[in-house]
Amino acid sequence: MDDAPPEDGVYPVPTIAAAELAVLREMCEADSMPARLEQCSISELFRLVEGASFLDAPGALNHAQHALASRLNGKRADELTELLGATDGFGSAEERVAALAEPAFSPEGQLSESMVGYAGGAPALQPQLTLWMAVTDDAKEVALGMVDVGTLAELKGVNRSWSALARRVLCSRLSRCEGQPAPTQLAEITDLNIKVLVDAGRPWEAAAAGRMLPSLARLRWEGFEVNVAAVRGVDLDERDDDEDEDEDERPFLGGPAKTALLSCIEGEGEPPLELLLAAVACAGSGEICGIPVQMMRDDSVSELDLYERNIGVEGGMLLAYLVPVMGALTKLSLAENMLGEEGTKAICEALEQNKKLKELDISGDMVGNSSIGGTAGVKHVAKLLGVNGGLTSINMSGNNLTDSSRDMTGIKELAAALGVNGGLTALNLSFNSLKDEGVNAVCEAIKSNKETKLASLNFEDNGIGPVGAKSVAAMVAVTGALTSLDLSSNALCGVTYRGGTYTAEGITAIGDALRVNGALMALDLSFNHLKDQGVSAVCEAIQSNKETKLASLNFRKNGIGPVGANAVAAMVAVTGGLTSIDLSGNQLCGLDQHGDGTYTAEGITAIADALRVNGALTMANLLNNRLDAESAKMLAEVAKQKGISLCGILRDQTTADFHRINLKLPDAIQKYLKPPDAILLASDLSQAVVTGSLTQVLAF
Repeated sequence: MDDAPPEDGVYPVPTIAAAELAVLREMCEADSMPARLEQCSISELFRLVEGASFLDAPGALNHAQHALASRLNGKRADELTELLGATDGFGSAEERVAALAEPAFSPEGQLSESMVGYAGGAPALQPQLTLWMAVTDDAKEVALGMVDVGTLAELKGVNRSWSALARRVLCSRLSRCEGQPAPTQLAEITDLNIKVLVDAGRPWEAAAAGRMLPSLARLRWEGFEVNVAAVRGVDLDERDDDEDEDEDERPFLGGPAKTALLSCIEGEGEPPLELLLAAVACAGSGEICGIPVQMMRDDSVSELDLYERNIGVEGGMLLAYLVPVMGALTKLSLAENMLGEEGTKAICEALEQNKKLKELDISGDMVGNSSIGGTAGVKHVAKLLGVNGGLTSINMSGNNLTDSSRDMTGIKELAAALGVNGGLTALNLSFNSLKDEGVNAVCEAIKSNKETKLASLNFEDNGIGPVGAKSVAAMVAVTGALTSLDLSSNALCGVTYRGGTYTAEGITAIGDALRVNGALMALDLSFNHLKDQGVSAVCEAIQSNKETKLASLNFRKNGIGPVGANAVAAMVAVTGGLTSIDLSGNQLCGLDQHGDGTYTAEGITAIADALRVNGALTMANLLNNRLDAESAKMLAEVAKQKGISLCGILRDQTTADFHRINLKLPDAIQKYLKPPDAILLASDLSQAVVTGSLTQVLAF
């Protein structure tokens, strides 16, 4: 409330009806809010505030403010518009969006051109027009004294008049200096109460203030004051000369950097972490632990890769202060950063209303070290996906989402969010020990979501057995948008490298789904011990589907023998859209990886014949199949005629590596080339169409 006298020196005297005086008397005598206030209209409550203020009745004023706040707090702009009976909206939908998006500290004088000259009093309420219009502007501001910051920010989206009122109240609460009028322009703001913003769940406004307020001198927090200019001079990445250089052990903010930052803060005791983060977000220069604070605050990039920067929990909290002000950011990688549950929660809450960010990578390290705090952290991601329809791609691989299959609550909450999210097109849940129960929850949710746009789904290495395979099959059969599915390194037939009992029940169900799905373009079934029966079921299904668009198929390391090779050949011969197939690491000629078995060229010959008639294939990986030299030469001859890579080299590939140990295999079987494999590689290297993009080949 503005306590400065009006220009004519005369304060307005409100008219208080006898009935209102009776209510005010009751309010003054009541220890708690009188029940009759619940029956008052919004406009009546405003009148009671005005009367209590004029009569200097703090008890009555408190009750009236509390009654108003209880009606308004927590409501969104649309709800407030209906509750207030507001009319006279914005000039355009864009104007309303801009009002809702602006920082809470934006003063009333900072109006858009379309609003200039319209910042009058709050709009009339239809039921009691005359009473509402009679309330003074000061009384309206006082009436909103207990309304929280988040609700005041939403009030800006009701209409122009309410926007102007909300701006006055917010700016006074956040930026007004004692004994001074509230600022009316951004350039007039010198102080900012950052605690109020953090408590309101708007910590990112610290970064916005650093960018938008040229005169900002101080950040305030109960008992503490930050010198903004001094913070700008701190070297945030400074460390002791003898400090341990191990990035994994290095504290997020410590040593000389923390000492220098603390010297910029006045107050008794240790400043709260939130204030330190706000100071860095607002005025920090350069980088801190690999986080480019200044660049992020300046909003100068559309893609930001912070992969493996040792960001940690506190770094995750700092990112929550910075990412929301990056209006141009569309792609963000926070992979392998050990954000923990608390850091993940902060980031997810900051992104809930961000519709600009499209791709988010919060993957772990694939060996159980979660970046997001495991099953506890995934609940916050689920909440984000439940309310944010702007994200199109999220990578959550390697995050131990089920606590090694012991806790399915987090993945089930994520599944529930997927049941209502209509924006995601790509979801990576690989390496998470989802097992059949977790995968079933996810697939059921996707299947039930009529608005799903999911096109790419990665379930690699999740311990999916025959039961889970059936759930996947049921989802694939009805999800027409799905174009890419990765089921590699599971146990779709009940068998892993540790053993198990073989059953084709699950893979047959997947085959049945492939008979009716006409959208899938890429399918990875590698490392699943499908054997001849499972591969035959899949190939026969693809072969029978006249609508199939399958272009890429991976059968690597599935124990496929000559019988399965014949089934593959029959499918390849008639599937005109197939451009890539991986059959490496199998037993196409009857010999296993140790050379045991009886050699036969029947299956590999059938595959060679299929390559001759398929006009689309550019890659057929046949390495590590214990071929003999004659079979290898036969394949090389066909490949040269058709321009096909036999070693898995893709057209846009720049490096081909054939010498690495294949760590996916339990006994670390070497991937070294055998002499017949060298014949296949020689065929590839002799074809410019195959090697046109290659710059490096590693084969020894």
